[in-house]
Amino acid sequence: MMTELLYLLIATTKTLAVRTVDRAPVIDGVLENQWFEAEPVADFVQFFPDEGENPSESTEVYILQDRENLYVAFRCFQKSKADIRITQKDECGGDCVGIFLDTFHNGRTAYGFEVNRAGVLGDFYISDDGREEDWSYEGIWEAASGEIPGGYVVEIRIPFKSLRYSRNSSVWGVNFMREIRSLNETDYWIPMKKSEGLRVSRFGELRGISPPASGKYLEIYPVSMMRSEKIEGEKADIKPDFGLDLRWDPTPQLTIQATINPDFAQIEADPYEVNLSRYETYLTEMRPFFTEGKRIFETSGFGEMGFYSPFNIFYSRRIGKKLPGGEEVPINAGLKVIGKGERHEFGLIAVHTGEKDGEEAALYTIGSIKKQLFGNSLIELLYSGKERKGGHNRALLLSGVFRSSSAQLVTEASIADSCGVRDIAFGSGFNKMTDKYFIVASLKYTGDNYTVSEVGYVPWKGLRKLLFGFGPIFRFDTGPLREITFWAALGASKTGYDLYYGKGFSFGTNFHFRNFWGFNTNVGLSKACEGELRYNSASLNFSIWSDWSRKLSGNLWTWWGRSYNYRRDYLAWSGMIGGFLRMRWSPRLNTSARISSWIELTPEGSTEEITTS
Repeated sequence: MMTELLYLLIATTKTLAVRTVDRAPVIDGVLENQWFEAEPVADFVQFFPDEGENPSESTEVYILQDRENLYVAFRCFQKSKADIRITQKDECGGDCVGIFLDTFHNGRTAYGFEVNRAGVLGDFYISDDGREEDWSYEGIWEAASGEIPGGYVVEIRIPFKSLRYSRNSSVWGVNFMREIRSLNETDYWIPMKKSEGLRVSRFGELRGISPPASGKYLEIYPVSMMRSEKIEGEKADIKPDFGLDLRWDPTPQLTIQATINPDFAQIEADPYEVNLSRYETYLTEMRPFFTEGKRIFETSGFGEMGFYSPFNIFYSRRIGKKLPGGEEVPINAGLKVIGKGERHEFGLIAVHTGEKDGEEAALYTIGSIKKQLFGNSLIELLYSGKERKGGHNRALLLSGVFRSSSAQLVTEASIADSCGVRDIAFGSGFNKMTDKYFIVASLKYTGDNYTVSEVGYVPWKGLRKLLFGFGPIFRFDTGPLREITFWAALGASKTGYDLYYGKGFSFGTNFHFRNFWGFNTNVGLSKACEGELRYNSASLNFSIWSDWSRKLSGNLWTWWGRSYNYRRDYLAWSGMIGGFLRMRWSPRLNTSARISSWIELTPEGSTEEITTS
């Protein structure tokens, strides 16, 4: 405990004063003498692979500001092999640098800006003290990179008007990052712990920041379309159509978005997925009106750890959903308001949908309030509702999130009303991750009549679930192994469809080698239940991966399990085998191939169907 407190004390005492200039530096990948008038940052620390050690290469950062913009310059010296990759936006592969800005200095949320050696940009929004990243954020900023003898430089310009920030504070949280891909090395200015990952609450301080007290930012996107429908033997019916998207930031803390008759035709189709369970497939939201600022309307969880998922009482894919016949419910108009203060944030969504193939016109309303308590802990209140002529579906959820740097406890309770039928749900999850071990635990309960099927995604009626897991972590300073994790878990669950509890045990390992290869495997054994059927279930997962920094890299995975196949209505084995291979020919040319096959077996063990994608 004393070591962790000392680590935290050291990590949060670093400060940096921003220098104000009258003449803006030119963002062209060439450092002017003006940059060197700023206070340099050079004392980076390794995060990976050797936490706490000195970096293999030296890095200098300079930061300036004027009335409209924040300017950042990285000078990266490098003796190791350069890794220059020209990729798509938000895919900053190869050597890269980054700056993270906690503009409300709340130790919980931040903006992330990354630029690779080829000048490719990536930006995202960080929440839950680094546990969640929202890559749908699209900031307005610019950067340029350039080569110098013995390394490279990156210059960045971030307009203050593209950020939300507190009017009354001259101090922001800040951290800087550098990735040296040929060494698989990540360095930070403020040290981070591998057991935790990036933590906003550990950031240093950027002092003397002076953005404008107010500013107004307006975007208007009119849309016009022509639709042609022709029935054989009849004259073609040509219909003009119009739409409008608007975004207005009246203050740095408030954003208003509106859409009228939106057109989402350019959004990529949902990927095909084989679903053998009794529940519908959960679809990722990709429509810009709903993705921007979506974290405001989601309650906090544990990221990708998987052992506990918050109750999802707002599932935006219900709005304008695709009907069984393939048609989509039209969205007539939508309004979204997002506001943020130093220790609170709120959001409101209102959307009206029209009638389609028997689906009634409806009004959806969603509201969220989050209040920061006790450092970076939270209390959250979320409401979602759908009102239509023939009925309604409404849900309210209260969540408390209590955090330390290495542990988190989430407790939540919800009530739902579907056309006058009401019921409750509650749950709690806990995890603690240290350098030597981890512990996870969770419980969930949903009432037999708890329903959010018109506004959310909680398909498990009558759920009772309990899980506990733990495992040691071993790290090695020398030898071929870098890290080994062992884990084991016990669980029991039952839904309203089942007569009995299913009980199970699982265990697994995760090996990371010093050459950056690795593999993991886990095995599950249980006495499962589906309705009246009780049976012995088993599962096996295995995956292996190579060093991703190499020109040729890839991974293989497989999963097999014995469970009830609701697609075929029988108990049988099924599995998946897949692989990914990538070849990097040059900074401008990468080729990759991915294949996965679902294999369904009959109860007798013969092959029912193989689905490949």
